[in-house]
Amino acid sequence: PSPPTLATTASYCNQDPMIDLIATANSGGTITWYLDAGLNNSIGTGPNLSPIDSLGTVIYFATETVGTCTSAADTITVTIYPISPPPTVSIDTNLCLENLSHELTATPLWGGTITWHEDEALLIEIDTGNTLIPSFELGTNTYYVTETALCCCKSQPTMITVTVEDCDTIPDNVYMPNVYMPNDDMPMCHIPQGLRRRAHRSPYN
Repeated sequence: PSPPTLATTASYCNQDPMIDLIATANSGGTITWYLDAGLNNSIGTGPNLSPIDSLGTVIYFATETVGTCTSAADTITVTIYPISPPPTVSIDTNLCLENLSHELTATPLWGGTITWHEDEALLIEIDTGNTLIPSFELGTNTYYVTETALCCCKSQPTMITVTVEDCDTIPDNVYMPNVYMPNDDMPMCHIPQGLRRRAHRSPYN
């Protein structure tokens, strides 16, 4: 008989669910699966076979037997790729609303592609590349960064948080007292910059 019909390759990422290998008997015979080209190591019979869940590449050989005649083997190659570790990212930081030109950076540990996401489920992609200058909003901005390496395997995400504050906003109950400075030389280094600009708004005027 002629060899059975198989798909040529199958690829997975580590821990992905795998589907059975399928061989079609072209002459109505019995399918036998092997792990070696010499057809000495039989691992199962029948049209379906569960692949071995192990990192790396395994070649499976399948023959068809009709009566006492056995076909030549056809093969299918199954590769299971490892998943890269999450990328390293720049540290969480705080920014002022008045100065938002800040670049986030991520380093792929396996030389893969960095992808930036808005959501923890990784459904909304912002951009790709090792750097990102986002459009920050007031409050907490959270980003999730992954690396896709080797075949197509995406790492677990690394989270980075950027907190944006309005640094010029002063609480209504904070006042600067009037201070007499005849030479305008009072040290101001201990006074926050925003307070310095609004010191004249003391209710004690």
